[in-house]
Amino acid sequence: MKKEKLHTIAPLLSQISSKEKGFTVPKNYFNTVEENVISILNLQEIQPKESNAFKTPAHYFDTVEEITLAKLKAEIAQKNNNTKIPAAYFNTVEDRVFAKLKADKKVISIKKITTYAASIAIAASLLLVFILNTTKKEPVTFASLEITEIEAFINNGMVDIEPENLANAFSDIEFPTTILTTSLTENEVYDYLTDEDIETIIYEN
Repeated sequence: MKKEKLHTIAPLLSQISSKEKGFTVPKNYFNTVEENVISILNLQEIQPKESNAFKTPAHYFDTVEEITLAKLKAEIAQKNNNTKIPAAYFNTVEDRVFAKLKADKKVISIKKITTYAASIAIAASLLLVFILNTTKKEPVTFASLEITEIEAFINNGMVDIEPENLANAFSDIEFPTTILTTSLTENEVYDYLTDEDIETIIYEN
């Protein structure tokens, strides 16, 4: 290539070429240049591109304290919330309601009442006869007493009946087994649960 043409195409290279000593290529340079170029290209592909992956939101540190406190309060409130309905509660609530409605009523034997009342009436009559005989000149017999007089005598407190005696007289209490066949509607069950304390029912069962 002529010097004039080289000066036109590459003026800087033309100035360097005018020197007595130019550039020297390292020994065996062209034997490894291809491998060096490929290595550089592969290295560029392997190296990840720089990106700002960890970027905090705008004004993040202005609200981080409030967010942390709110989260702690929510966790504490959740731990303190122990009012939970037991598992499968509504599967058995109807049975428990029927069980409460089927509560046995206390039944006192008529035979025992009659026997005890008769003994009290006899004792009251004898006592009344004794008192009347001591206060009246005419003798008073058991047959001459009216039922109303005996009742009035008991009602006026002239006969002292101890609670222990009543308890001993009615110690044998009969509890009949009663089975309710009436079916309840959903509204009746709802009204019952509304009036009753659900937590008390849960703990009792």
